[in-house]
Amino acid sequence: MELRICCEQKIELEKYKNLKSINYEIDRYTFDNGELNGNVVVKGIYENNESLENEYIKSVPFTLMFKSSGYEIKELKIDNFKHYDVVNNGIECSFDIFVLYELKISEGSIPNIMSKDEVKEEKIEKEEIKEEKEVIVKKETNSNKGNKKEKKNNKKVWLIILGAVSFIIIIIYIANMNKVKVPYLIGITEENAILTIQGNNLIPNIEYEYNDSYEEGKVVNTYPYGGDKIDKGSTITVIISKGPSTVYSENSTIRWYNISNGEDNWKFTNPYITEDYLYIECQPTFATTFNWKGEGFGNASITDTFTKTVPVEIIYENKEVKANEEQKIKLKISTKDLDVNKPTTLYTRLAIDKNNKYQEIDVNFSISW
Repeated sequence: MELRICCEQKIELEKYKNLKSINYEIDRYTFDNGELNGNVVVKGIYENNESLENEYIKSVPFTLMFKSSGYEIKELKIDNFKHYDVVNNGIECSFDIFVLYELKISEGSIPNIMSKDEVKEEKIEKEEIKEEKEVIVKKETNSNKGNKKEKKNNKKVWLIILGAVSFIIIIIYIANMNKVKVPYLIGITEENAILTIQGNNLIPNIEYEYNDSYEEGKVVNTYPYGGDKIDKGSTITVIISKGPSTVYSENSTIRWYNISNGEDNWKFTNPYITEDYLYIECQPTFATTFNWKGEGFGNASITDTFTKTVPVEIIYENKEVKANEEQKIKLKISTKDLDVNKPTTLYTRLAIDKNNKYQEIDVNFSISW
């Protein structure tokens, strides 16, 4: 006879990044008076966010109850072992505890083999016992009438108990009919995650966050977690990776317009994006003296017509700019407002105050990612 028990276990790992190795085994078990007790041990090595390797070990105790102690365990093992990453938290495991068992055959259960003479003697004894029983039955007929009434009452009690138990089982069954297990989605694409959720009579709620471990568009985590049982029609929050929190451009060029008769000169480092903001660090040298307007501001657009503009924040070291002295400024622009995650063209107009008059510096960028 076989028995298979499905188990799930979450293993929390500090500063978890990725798994290096995993092993599992049944460490030890006991079987006494129909009760099987044991431990499933899961262990291995994982890498943390600091790229350091750490060992882990998790002991999962289990208890299985049998109807009788007259069984013998022939085989006990782990089957269908699976594991899934839980970003920055650890792993989730699912497995079956497989038990192969059989009924013990005791010495008292082996039938006796008798000779012909013994068979004859046993037959005579049975006939004598039968005659005695017939006499006893006649004497006890009257008393059995009372016993029948008592048995009838007992039967009613048992019927009531069985009815109550059946009702409870039906209620539990109906409750479970409306339950569904949350699918494991970590690592798959957003499109496939939505289709899987809808196929399980659930509602997806998509959220996005930056993640250095999963590429853009892949599922980072779900809430509730995969494997949890929830009501049909419930909402599952799915976290989709927006890619690394910081992305650097591969190459870029700059073009500017002089703000005076002299020659200005612009140096800059390749633009980069950090959490929805584009940064461009510049080291310009101007042929004239002026002040940055206010706290440093301007406008930017992905088209030279400036049909739609977004604010530019100018982070400067010196508000007053002196002629022929190299300056250090940083341009900060929201990519959300630009409507593109990685702009390939960027036109900017930076506000300055020259001789108490408002003026703009035109600086344009071509960017490849």
